[in-house]
Amino acid sequence: MHLSNLHITRLCIVIAILVLGFANSENVAQACSLYKAQIQQYLSPGSTIQCGLEGEVRWSEYAAPQPAATVTVGSEDDVSRIVTFASRYNLKFLVQSGGNGWADTFDLGANGIVIDVSKLTAIQFNNEKTEVTIQAGVLIADLVKAAWEADARVATGTCNCVSVLGAALGGGVGRTQGLYGQGADQLLSVNYVNGDGHKATVTPESDPDLWWALTGAGANFGIVVSNSLLDFCSSDSFYLCAAHVSQLNTVERNSVSPENALVESLLTEDLKTSVVFASYPIPQANNNAWTGVLTFDPSQIEAVIEAINNLTLEPEMEIDFYFTGGQVLALPFYVGDEEDGRQKFKSILDIGPLTDQTEVIPYNTWNAAGDAFCIDGGRKPAYATNLKTMDPVAWRSIWNDYSSFIAAHPEANLTTILAECYSTSKSLELGSLGRSSYPWRDIKCYGIAIPWYTDSSLDEEGNKLGQAARSHWTPSSGTPTFSA
Repeated sequence: MHLSNLHITRLCIVIAILVLGFANSENVAQACSLYKAQIQQYLSPGSTIQCGLEGEVRWSEYAAPQPAATVTVGSEDDVSRIVTFASRYNLKFLVQSGGNGWADTFDLGANGIVIDVSKLTAIQFNNEKTEVTIQAGVLIADLVKAAWEADARVATGTCNCVSVLGAALGGGVGRTQGLYGQGADQLLSVNYVNGDGHKATVTPESDPDLWWALTGAGANFGIVVSNSLLDFCSSDSFYLCAAHVSQLNTVERNSVSPENALVESLLTEDLKTSVVFASYPIPQANNNAWTGVLTFDPSQIEAVIEAINNLTLEPEMEIDFYFTGGQVLALPFYVGDEEDGRQKFKSILDIGPLTDQTEVIPYNTWNAAGDAFCIDGGRKPAYATNLKTMDPVAWRSIWNDYSSFIAAHPEANLTTILAECYSTSKSLELGSLGRSSYPWRDIKCYGIAIPWYTDSSLDEEGNKLGQAARSHWTPSSGTPTFSA
């Protein structure tokens, strides 16, 4: 049997990947060298391939992915080419933008690839400021800054270091969701590309099932390389580009012969689509909110939790409650002026905080209070629970556990336990259309326990703290089954 050079190359790659299937530092380095030799030539000049996570610092080092190589793409086309390569040789891969994912299931094996899209950072508003086109590497801080400068507002999450699309595809909660709905609600149409390079426009009408999956569970169904968000009140189109992972190993190209399929796809696949995110034209002078930190004595925990639990959060309202730095803090938020804000949160203020740092601040600083949580590095085995109700007894127990943990482990003084509470009315209204897979629209508060330390010997104790917080929250969460 005659083997062409391409046949021989592909056979060598397959054999090499099989041989290198057991993870150790030498095999990982060899796999990385193989990828550099086989992939780099097909990527754009701005792309790079590094071994492992060399030079990369994620938000949490706990259970972080350990790839053979990290490919930082220089263009959207690069994403499709890498996925084609990974699909051809049955390699695991993970896409990262902000690198903030805290799951402990990032097992890429010995030969896995991280596809880093952090260089894809283009942002463009239309003339009317009713839509903004962004790429997958855009962080919340980038988009907020651009929107502020464009006399616009975009509904984002509350942490500046998080990827805009990473949050939105999973549902996307944020301070203005009471006004505009969740991130997933902004999506109106999707141009998606599967792992074979097939492209199609998906809308709620053209493919209701896939649309339902993408809007709320999108990270499980594709790779988003860029997006544009439209004003949902005035437009019926919205663009998103994704590689449909569920079809990676099932679709065969028909336009080229099998022996040339890999090279052909690497050279010709072209991603020129975009996803649109909702933008709302608002002059800077009117783009303000009343917010700030309130400090409470630990003896007031029950009173504050009870007040939050009884508080009806109107569309302009949101509030955070957290234990951090050994303190008990609340952060009320109101889109409007100070007088109205104080009236809306009167039940919280009447408890008598020790300090009150609230003030009216501009849109481009709304997320500043959360910047301390954006510090990269350290070990953060986080645990989350959805809360329809806030139970004072549960929070007292969590405070006791938290206080004991940071007292026993001073290096873990950044450990934070918090709840973010949102208005649900708009989310429920848009969810009633049945077009999104995001299931937790009636959840008022999202509890998160973040043990935070650097020494891996504290992993067991850190996990115990997170698990204990979840066990305190769950019985009184108001949900029929555990959800997070």
